[in-house]
Amino acid sequence: MTLPKDNKITHLHEDIKGTSIPTNSSFNKHDIMVLKKAIKDVLNEDNFNEKEVGTMSEYIKREEYENYKNHLDSKFDRLFDKLDNNRKEIKEDIENTKNEIKTEINEYKNRTLTIYGIAVALIGVIVPIVLHFIS
Repeated sequence: MTLPKDNKITHLHEDIKGTSIPTNSSFNKHDIMVLKKAIKDVLNEDNFNEKEVGTMSEYIKREEYENYKNHLDSKFDRLFDKLDNNRKEIKEDIENTKNEIKTEINEYKNRTLTIYGIAVALIGVIVPIVLHFIS
């Protein structure tokens, strides 16, 4: 979309005269702030390349990159080893806890069966004695 031609419009920057605003925008002549921002963006695009490149001394060399990459790789390897060890320890802890719980359940069952057995035996002995004295 192009702006309508108006004789009252004066260009502040003759060097951007003729550049277009992005086509996906829908500006009208009342969108002064939006137009101002668009103009600033166009001006900054020209200066972007000069500011971004700078001097080559700001960049790392291939050797430095490789050293840093190897350093990070070794850190990740150690981290993965620790995770594997922790996983093994947790698995062993779970197995040990599971076995302890099974043992406790079996002991509880044995105690319960013993108590029921003693109760049945006492009832079996007491009932005939009471019946003998009642009759």
